[in-house]
Amino acid sequence: MHNDRGSIKWTSMMLPEHVSAIQKMWKEDTYQPPPSLDEQELELLNENLEKAIDEELKVKIIRYSNGKYSSYEGSVERYEAIKKELIIRNSSQSFNLPLHQIVDIRI
Repeated sequence: MHNDRGSIKWTSMMLPEHVSAIQKMWKEDTYQPPPSLDEQELELLNENLEKAIDEELKVKIIRYSNGKYSSYEGSVERYEAIKKELIIRNSSQSFNLPLHQIVDIRI
């Protein structure tokens, strides 16, 4: 069985500019465009958030930041109105999530 190292084996024969261009291309390849939420989606997010806070339910929050999506699970501890962020706590840690980065809230 042949073990191929892919493009890594060619980097020693390439100029540093070419290597950085390829790395930039790989980074751009994984970039995901920011979502655009309409009024109905924002209203649904708001309803789910209110329900989760009132009933102290566990939620799964999807966040978009720097071209990537990430998810957090736990319960909403509180909402910081001045900072405009949610404090989410799970069994091991807590997260501060800015509201403008939240894409979806699932109960």
